Amino acid sequence: MNPTPMEIEVKIRCETNPLPGESGLEVEEILPRHFEDNFVLDSDDHRLGIAGVMLRLRTASGKGWITWKGAPVAHPMLKIREEIEVEVGEVQGLLRIFQGIGFRTVFRYQKYRTVFHVSFPDGSHLAAMFDETPIGSFLELEGEEAAIQQALRCLNIPEERTTSASYGALHREYCARRGIPFGDMTFELSSGREVVQPR
Repeated sequence: MNPTPMEIEVKIRCETNPLPGESGLEVEEILPRHFEDNFVLDSDDHRLGIAGVMLRLRTASGKGWITWKGAPVAHPMLKIREEIEVEVGEVQGLLRIFQGIGFRTVFRYQKYRTVFHVSFPDGSHLAAMFDETPIGSFLELEGEEAAIQQALRCLNIPEERTTSASYGALHREYCARRGIPFGDMTFELSSGREVVQPR
């Protein structure tokens, strides 16, 4: 039996995508900029969130994926957790099914994502995602820890500029700093909250 795949990642807040610069990295765009809509699901008693795990439905470019993420492993900089992702068909129908068995959307977040493959001269590589969100832009690096560290060095990004926080946690901080109610992280926020248009 194959071991459960591990997700190893870190985020860097950035105004523009640093990858096309003079970093010495070999960068290939493998998925052009596209819109993603994400629905985090939990029970009314929030038992998944309390356990530190996540169940998410994502839709992009007419396709859908359901993702389960295990509780993060302790690490001083990176987010490391088990991840299982399966492509699915009709997302709205799945949302109704989950509602029928006691799960509901507890957080919805949107972004425009561009996906890159980054290679190093030693043959190692990683995935890089440039995300434009309603609360700013982030570069997400995903791969082996050594490759992530190498990419950070090539991009001259110190560890203190990185975060392992989820978009839910980052959005909660964003709302708290501005004194606005926490809600969905979408490009058209409702209920009197700020309206942030994509760049």
